[in-house]
Amino acid sequence: MARMRNAAVEVLSVTEPDIDSDDATRVLVRQVLGAIAQYERALIRSRMAAGRAAKMAIGGYAGGRPTFGWRAEGKELVPDEREQETIALARLLAHEGLSSRQVAARLEEAGHRPKVGRRWSSVQVGRVLRERR
Repeated sequence: MARMRNAAVEVLSVTEPDIDSDDATRVLVRQVLGAIAQYERALIRSRMAAGRAAKMAIGGYAGGRPTFGWRAEGKELVPDEREQETIALARLLAHEGLSSRQVAARLEEAGHRPKVGRRWSSVQVGRVLRERR
């Protein structure tokens, strides 16, 4: 209500006269209803997070940008063949003793592109190498 007043907006209600009143009882009721709404939003967020975690725990796709090597098809994650080839090459090069920076340069030379950005960075290579999906 304070934000509405600051924006010079008048709040009217068909069912409640003087809804914008500073009457102590009305203020209390608005605060209680606001607290209940905040609690409800927190419960919904918590349930959504638990549902996503449960789906991910069994290997399902729970939304968001898929990690490198995977793409979303419908409601499932499926391997992206081109990106899987890139991962295999990156792991081979790292196994041969190349640094992440050197692996990034080799991926660039071979024409492999990251999912995000134009060029490979050592940080992106590190993420790809750490991913164990």
